[in-house]
Amino acid sequence: MNRLRWTVLKNATANVVRGGAGAAVAFILPPILTRVLDQDRFAAWALLLQIAAYANFLDFGIQTAVARFVAQAMERGDDKERDSYISAAFFLLVATGVLAFGVVCGMAWLVPYMYKQAPLHLLTELREGLVLLAAFSALSLPTSTFTGVFIGLHKNEYPAFAMGGSRLLGAGFVILAVHRTHSLVVMAGIIGSMNLAGGILQYVLARRMLPTMLVSLKSITKHSLRSMTQFCAGLSVWSFAMFLVGGLDLTIVGYFRFSGVAYYSIASNLVLIVAGLCGAATSALIAPTAVIHARGEYKQLGAMVVRATRYVTQLLVLSSFPFFLMGTRILTLWVGPVYAHVSIHILEVLMLANVIRMIGAPYSAALVGAGEHVRVVFSPLFEGFTNLVASVIAGYYLGPIGVAIGTLVGSFGGSCLQFLYNASRFPEISIKRTVLILQGILLPILELAPALTGTALGASGLLHGMLLRFLVVFCGIAWTGFLSRNAYLREKHSPYMIAKNAE
Repeated sequence: MNRLRWTVLKNATANVVRGGAGAAVAFILPPILTRVLDQDRFAAWALLLQIAAYANFLDFGIQTAVARFVAQAMERGDDKERDSYISAAFFLLVATGVLAFGVVCGMAWLVPYMYKQAPLHLLTELREGLVLLAAFSALSLPTSTFTGVFIGLHKNEYPAFAMGGSRLLGAGFVILAVHRTHSLVVMAGIIGSMNLAGGILQYVLARRMLPTMLVSLKSITKHSLRSMTQFCAGLSVWSFAMFLVGGLDLTIVGYFRFSGVAYYSIASNLVLIVAGLCGAATSALIAPTAVIHARGEYKQLGAMVVRATRYVTQLLVLSSFPFFLMGTRILTLWVGPVYAHVSIHILEVLMLANVIRMIGAPYSAALVGAGEHVRVVFSPLFEGFTNLVASVIAGYYLGPIGVAIGTLVGSFGGSCLQFLYNASRFPEISIKRTVLILQGILLPILELAPALTGTALGASGLLHGMLLRFLVVFCGIAWTGFLSRNAYLREKHSPYMIAKNAE
């Protein structure tokens, strides 16, 4: 059990590092670009990145499938089965890369019809940049196979190094380039080429770690291909739903009000930083979950989900709280007062929507690891279509803030279905709905409440005197520490948490 905890912690840390590199890029670039580029050009750059990211939604969950099947094959010591799944994933991603290139090029052709409020000269650059970035995405998509291989081997630090390093280098080169040229095409070429370089580096590292690994069409068996496609069928639904949730927001904003794209992009960037870090941590559960599921240890799996939900809830609340407490100050320091005063309300709505959605991420990761995600299609589709319809209607009447409200409505509906409908449906994840909601969500929030309340009072200006402010903050934090300690002791001695028995 201790070894499993260490593996999950190590992989989660590596994923956070990899996600942190993406977060660093999302954090470093906007304050520079907003000060160098005019508002319309920055908006066009944000749209370029989001439309080009459509290619990532077309991997149909193959990377996740590789992680699961490789983890199980390595558990059985079957190298032929491992190579069969890796080969199937690689060539499936080659096909989806071609599809992704066609989709993004089709979107590039539609750009003048979708963004009629944008300047004509920017539309030309946007189209050319999309085609270039689509080409690089199509080439790099098959290399994501080896991200899944490393995750399946519990070696998440390798993709963290390769992809995280390439993203940071790409951001650095963009910063150098933007001071010499404002060309969207040049910037797109830099980002795309560095992503491809990171993918190639992953392949080289995977070849060194697994010198006997064989990637060829001959290695693919009917069983591996069928298992892969069946597993990815459910993930494809999830990917499509997430595309409806987060892949169309800027596009909708740009269609109704191009002038609001830049402000919405600033808010969504900060939300993506928080979501990316939490998502990186929870994705580390997939490979260990697959191993635990293969052993038939369903009670241990349920206990791990409750514990992970508890930690993710605390992480989400703590990472989101500063933006509600002093969001305007943070935005002003980051991108300046003009962007801050318009983006703050969008940021608050999107941040709340992100917290509500991401609380269910550990349970979703366990479903994927256990292979039960194929039976969960209604709730993600419900969230996706609710998000889309609400965003379009509210965006038409309210503009960018309406699109954010649509995201909040969708996340609330999806989370309600996750915890009230999906939880406890699957015996392979032995868990009670009441235990998950109470111990995983409500109690962690109540434990943090004194510290958050004390901090808010201390920073609000309602209390006079530095000593009184310090005393209120200190008491709040101490109370939270006391509650957290008691919760830890209850969890340690709870019969539901079988860590001692597992040892």
